[in-house]
Amino acid sequence: MKKNNTSIDGELITLPLKDLLYILLGDEMSGSPHNNVPYSVALILEHKLKDSLVYKLVWNESHEQAVIWWWNEWKNDSDRLAQLRAYSEQLRVEGWLQKANVKTISDAIKSSAKVPDDVANVMAFNILRNPNCSIIIDAMWGVRKLKTKVEEL
Repeated sequence: MKKNNTSIDGELITLPLKDLLYILLGDEMSGSPHNNVPYSVALILEHKLKDSLVYKLVWNESHEQAVIWWWNEWKNDSDRLAQLRAYSEQLRVEGWLQKANVKTISDAIKSSAKVPDDVANVMAFNILRNPNCSIIIDAMWGVRKLKTKVEEL
């Protein structure tokens, strides 16, 4: 069994890799899904676990702090984070499109009726909430095309 050497206050300590991982994470059923690892221990684990399909060592951006994960937990967490990022980006794009469409309809409302900006914006926002808004917008203000893609902004 491979052993890790760690120095504490000048004293050399030898610890089997399996025991070190158990101390950090426990077992897969009742342990922690991840744990912070001291820098010196992380360097050792990085070398020992480079091809592991059971554990994953993840460094922060500045390569100063590491976290050891059970590989399955890391994969689930990274997939969930990717989904959250994609959803967040989708919401941002939808907001941009809605803002652009509200401005287009608001400008059309202001050109046909002399109403203040804030009233025209509220009217445009409420009209866009209607699923059949394109019919209303085309019939009343002649706006035939609303923005549906980022490229149109």
